[in-house]
Amino acid sequence: MIRGLDPVRDAREVNATLECELLEASRFKTQHEAALAVFEFIEGWYNPRRRHTSIRHISPMELERRMAQAA
Repeated sequence: MIRGLDPVRDAREVNATLECELLEASRFKTQHEAALAVFEFIEGWYNPRRRHTSIRHISPMELERRMAQAA
């Protein structure tokens, strides 16, 4: 394991954010609808916007913006 990374803590953070931001505020008619909402939340909001320690605590969107400005 890479020093400083804690996959259990990271999984708990994702679950807590998902529960608070999506699941408590939504009602789903089908399991498929819920699964789609979870996928869209993770890929559309959580992964691109959350800060990553591997890229100096900035979001991937911010990294891409900075790289585009530097180019």
